[in-house]
Amino acid sequence: MSALDLYRPEALEAILAKLPAGACLGIDELAGALPYPRHSLAGMLAALVVDGTVERVEQGCFQRVAGPYEPLQANGVRPDLQGPARPRTDLQRRLWRAIRLRKKFSVGDLIVLASREGEPSSRNTAYRYVRALGSAGYLSPLPRARAPLGPKRWLLVRDTGSAAPILLVEQGQTYVTDPNTAERVPCKR
Repeated sequence: MSALDLYRPEALEAILAKLPAGACLGIDELAGALPYPRHSLAGMLAALVVDGTVERVEQGCFQRVAGPYEPLQANGVRPDLQGPARPRTDLQRRLWRAIRLRKKFSVGDLIVLASREGEPSSRNTAYRYVRALGSAGYLSPLPRARAPLGPKRWLLVRDTGSAAPILLVEQGQTYVTDPNTAERVPCKR
């Protein structure tokens, strides 16, 4: 899995279409020409630099690597990209950060740590994410010795790194894709 898998191919395509080969273009200029926030553009440009499609000329200035430019195919994927983007929400990143911070937790603990004021309810997303990580072997349920009727508590047993594992559903099967290890683990039902 490459860093490009974290972004939608059409967003990467829009950047590549605006970037000239052999001439430097700044992030601020791209932000004015594209409908993406500056911080998202910075992440996408970093992924394109790692991929070798774009080079950083100087701080904040990028250009497309000289060579043939291949636009998206009819299915929405450029031939040199490895596949469709993986869905990744900011909430999943915050949940993973809270999991790594606490080590032992309940879903209620995570919601308090990871939710933001004014954000729609994150309860279902948090439960779904924790269940998927549990069935993929990242989390283990703790016994309910003290309070058998209290909330289910979990223990982080597989901390692979700071990048959040990504919950992905394809053709009815749920997977956890880990950008830290480039692993794709099917979730047990």
